[in-house]
Amino acid sequence: IIRTSFPCSELVFRLEPAGGPDEELILNAGMKQLPLYKLLFSGAAKALRHIKNPLSFWRKMRHFLSGSTALHSISTGQQPEEESYEKWQQIFESRHEAGIITRKLATFKQAHTSKLLAIYLSGCRNEAALCSFLNNYDLHKNYVSLLVIEDSEHPLSPQLMQRAQTVGAQILHQDTHSFSLKTIFQLSRQNNICGFCFLERDGQYSPIAFQTFLLQFFTEPQSLAVYGDYDHLNQRNQRWRPSFSPDWSPEYALSWNYIGPAIAFRIHDFFQDSVISHPQSAAYQLLLFAGTREKAAISHIPRILFHQKENKITPQSDEVESLVVKKWVLQENKSITINEFAAKDGVRLRHIAYPINTPAPLVSVLIPSKDNPALLQDAITSVLQADYPNKEIILIDNGSGDPAHLSLLHSYKEEKNISVIGDAQPFNFSTLINKGRQNAKGEVLILLNDDIKAIENNWLKEMVSLAIRDEIGCVGSLLLYPGDTVQHAGVILGINGESGHAFQFTTAEEDGPGYRLKLRREVTAVTGACLAVHSELFDQVGGLDEDLPVILNDIDFCLKIAALGKRNLFTPHARLYHHESITRAKHGLISRSNEAQKIFFDRWGSDILRDPFYSPHFSRRFPDFSLRENL
Repeated sequence: IIRTSFPCSELVFRLEPAGGPDEELILNAGMKQLPLYKLLFSGAAKALRHIKNPLSFWRKMRHFLSGSTALHSISTGQQPEEESYEKWQQIFESRHEAGIITRKLATFKQAHTSKLLAIYLSGCRNEAALCSFLNNYDLHKNYVSLLVIEDSEHPLSPQLMQRAQTVGAQILHQDTHSFSLKTIFQLSRQNNICGFCFLERDGQYSPIAFQTFLLQFFTEPQSLAVYGDYDHLNQRNQRWRPSFSPDWSPEYALSWNYIGPAIAFRIHDFFQDSVISHPQSAAYQLLLFAGTREKAAISHIPRILFHQKENKITPQSDEVESLVVKKWVLQENKSITINEFAAKDGVRLRHIAYPINTPAPLVSVLIPSKDNPALLQDAITSVLQADYPNKEIILIDNGSGDPAHLSLLHSYKEEKNISVIGDAQPFNFSTLINKGRQNAKGEVLILLNDDIKAIENNWLKEMVSLAIRDEIGCVGSLLLYPGDTVQHAGVILGINGESGHAFQFTTAEEDGPGYRLKLRREVTAVTGACLAVHSELFDQVGGLDEDLPVILNDIDFCLKIAALGKRNLFTPHARLYHHESITRAKHGLISRSNEAQKIFFDRWGSDILRDPFYSPHFSRRFPDFSLRENL
């Protein structure tokens, strides 16, 4: 039943299934007057909700002022997750896909003889992975050959060894579980092997997996590796719990192995001297060392290419992956610190803490403000008490007239590391920040709203440690509303044709799909309410665009930084409160500027419709990483 909120009445109509799987009929439509008791009950319930959550009131007021009418859907039954994902498969997975990929492969001459090499290392101690591959070998035999590396400590069972030999597998024996990839390169020259993958998890490759890998290697010669998405098989062998990945996100991959089992590597000189020291996580080991050295070397295919059996992950995989990351740290930078913590389901996650040189670089915190003394004082205290030694604060006063605010500014003028400058022009966030930059001496700039209050004192150190890295652009923090729900966890492009804040209004204690609320990760953009960036990068792109005075200036800035080849990051390890609705209501900034949107859309065009770190299979209505429901 769907109801629309007309005054004192409701339009009710019922949807029922029609002929096709995605067709519905509208039945029993009609308008009826609401009785008085329903009006009183509904009004009291809504008033109570607004008292408990005033932010919802502001959202509805914005919706109402824009001229829209609310549409409420009241479901008569909860759709099981398996049914929801099954419907997604009907819409987004074509039965003709295998034929299309095969025809594309045929256009490459080398595709007629090239194959991938599927490698099973007995040291990974997961014979079920090899068994599942052999069960489906006939489906993939035109595109893949099998190599079994058996070490003396973990011999293969005789039955499985015989099955592997039956399909023509090459069997190599060695004394240690460590494995040098030089062996693969020798085999590749003899058998026209162009890439390889590892059999590490129990499950099934999709019918299009190996030809998809091959096609990607042929069409993108620069790719060192290519990975796809995966889902799970429950005890009834039904597909469910899809895991849709972002495009290559090295910071996210260090924090947790989000890639999964659907990954293949190209035969490339880069890997020739590599040694697999942890067979239980061979693909993850190669991926980290390749992806953190080569730009644009890792490709992502947003297709389900592997179906992983439930509860069949290699034993102690968390521990092994932690060892892989520790080995990577030793080779990259011995002063990097790995802090491990557990998700709600017990999975081990990582916070990589990067060092800051001594003496610490000067940080300039730019805070525009007007007639907001109580909140401004909290924001300044959050900076002064932050666990970071070398900082200055630049207050940009936007024509304040409130005596208490002016008195507060006057008191700060006597502080050694706080300066106050004025700009009484109509509010333009970009102009205020650019003016603050002209007076800043810091190597790192922090853009900070005056309605921000720190939850923990480590926030500034965390953001600066990332912003000073050469490959990093803008750094954004986890911002919470005072009620401990999420206001900002990164910006996602393409939401409702523009953008949205990831996980907005979600409970802050949730892990989020793929632990995205708990892990540092690459994002396309972050909010300017709390943003760190190197001052040289700020100057290189000309600062914030003053033609975008209120909205989209931060996203525009982040896109310009990303265009320089830098990676923008969101970190949940810097947590602050943000009283967003208070500031915007006070300055009359609830409505959006059509002129600013036109400038932004004309500049970036179709780029804003696809976010590389937000799967095309996620919702375009809500920035919550939920499953997309339609094309």
